Amino acid sequence: MNRQHTNGFTLAEMMVVLVIVGLLAAIALPSYQSSVRKSRRSDARVALTETAQMLERCQTQFGRYDDPACPVTASFISTQGYYTVTALVEPGSYTLRADVRGVQASDSTCAALTLNSLGVRAAVTGSGTASSACW
Repeated sequence: MNRQHTNGFTLAEMMVVLVIVGLLAAIALPSYQSSVRKSRRSDARVALTETAQMLERCQTQFGRYDDPACPVTASFISTQGYYTVTALVEPGSYTLRADVRGVQASDSTCAALTLNSLGVRAAVTGSGTASSACW
């Protein structure tokens, strides 16, 4: 008897490996995407906090938040580009809002983050209900 032993994988072994890899990918990919969305929220938090600091300096220097010499614009794109930040500034108060944009628009858990002159932080989901998981 002359048996030849071949090295390699059978089709069944390859199919088992492909099924295992597919299952791992199906579990890992949504978790990874969720982590990426959460990490991008820091772009909004930084933009809101820095803008609030600029407005507080204006209040200290000029006695009002809406002084023409203040460098805060009414609307701008955050540093990394994941949020559109709008500022509603009045003489004695302000409200800042960061709305998702671009690839971050899939973040329905935290569709918008807000910060006001009293230091109150809030967030809403894509459907408009309050969310406590964003800040």
